Amino acid sequence: MKKFWITYSDTWKDCPLAFWVHKPLEEGEFYEETTEFNPEGPKKHIQGYPVYNFELDGFVFVFSSIEQIEHFVKILSIKVLPTTRKLSEQRGGKLGPNRHWLSRLPAKTKSYKYRQKLVSFIKSEFPDT
Repeated sequence: MKKFWITYSDTWKDCPLAFWVHKPLEEGEFYEETTEFNPEGPKKHIQGYPVYNFELDGFVFVFSSIEQIEHFVKILSIKVLPTTRKLSEQRGGKLGPNRHWLSRLPAKTKSYKYRQKLVSFIKSEFPDT
């Protein structure tokens, strides 16, 4: 089963890819103190920050920015996934490879066949990714 929907939240920083995609421009704790990022954090709408939800075969993937979706698609499109150690080092900071979003994905979602299906589904909803 495939499903896509948008919800709204009071914060955007709690989504799994937020820390790994949006890098702070100044020193400070990511969740409390930082206000400027590269790429910029998403803009708040009247209802709150948009949260993009994709469900495929019982697994739900949650993003709080288009940049996070693009990053996710870029990584999952690679035939042989990079190591979370390599991805963590590229980001820098205190969190290690076991806290990386890729290491937190369920094993069944990491096969190349499933990832192709997931990327295709995401691109059908966001063609520019």
